[in-house]
Amino acid sequence: MARQLLERGVYAYNSNQPNAFVTPGYPLFLTAVFALGGTEDTVRLIQALLGAITLVPLALIARETVGERAALVTAVTLAFYPAWLRAPAYLLTEVLFTFLFSLYLWVQLRAVHRGTPTWGLLSGLTLGLAVLVRPVVAPLLPLPWLYRMWEERSLRSWRPALWAVAGFVLVMLPWWIRNALVLGKLVFFATQTGNPVLGGMDPYNLWQGKLWSGVGSDSGEQLRKAWEIFLWLMKEHPWLTIRWFTVGKFTWIFMRPWLGWLFPTLVYLHYPVVCFGWAGALAALRSPSVRPISLVLILLSVIHLAFIPEPRYAYPLIGLLAITGSLAVVRIFGGVEADGKGAHHHSRI
Repeated sequence: MARQLLERGVYAYNSNQPNAFVTPGYPLFLTAVFALGGTEDTVRLIQALLGAITLVPLALIARETVGERAALVTAVTLAFYPAWLRAPAYLLTEVLFTFLFSLYLWVQLRAVHRGTPTWGLLSGLTLGLAVLVRPVVAPLLPLPWLYRMWEERSLRSWRPALWAVAGFVLVMLPWWIRNALVLGKLVFFATQTGNPVLGGMDPYNLWQGKLWSGVGSDSGEQLRKAWEIFLWLMKEHPWLTIRWFTVGKFTWIFMRPWLGWLFPTLVYLHYPVVCFGWAGALAALRSPSVRPISLVLILLSVIHLAFIPEPRYAYPLIGLLAITGSLAVVRIFGGVEADGKGAHHHSRI
């Protein structure tokens, strides 16, 4: 896509005709590097730097929400997590998205704590950049503010929330305008949605894709077929379907470490991170300072259950699982850290 955009000025995925099959964040990132004379190895070097820098916002989030000791455990865990070290070698969205997503989460925490228009605007801008790489986090635009209003039993957060929407729209607007002018229709994110949804409609791959044989590439047609298959599965195989769309997909996403085929020993770190992480996330639902992290984990995991279960989906969430898992480790092995202790750090980060 990047080469074609540079050479022919056509933005298209797997086609020589313009389309909006994928959002433009990562292709434009590649295009920018190539346009400046960089190579694929240049991209890998930049991604390696981004992967290292990503530890900073995650450590700051941990420090702010769960305290100093858990933040240290989080940073050390992620610094030695094998897939994080290897991922920059691949020209895929994972590293760039995880950096932008982690940066957004830290900015969003600051925006909620400070409640100023500036931080609200920054949260919308960073979320927009993350959405341009992967649209799955788009629902996070209103939810933190709605949660804050519910928690405070007050509407006083409406002003920074509006600024967040303004920042998000500012980032997304060029993409919307391009789609309207070039494609003649408004595409908010991408037209690929139907493909991964349809791909997730085969429980445990028992039918090996035969359920949607003959379906075309149109996203709307794929979504309609996916709904038909889902209704048929619920009628003919209800228990199998329920199990697949809950425990089954969750297990396929989180218990098969991405890049595990390269690092057989990855499981010795991956499984503790996932198990302690989810235990900590569920326990933290009772903790006001950590509950937002748990809710983000749960929300994005539920969204991913609608799609084909790929271990790659878990990769950007490993940082959050490391935070909640570190909290669990500290509380189990180091004594209970005061719930409010981490929450006070935001005033001096």
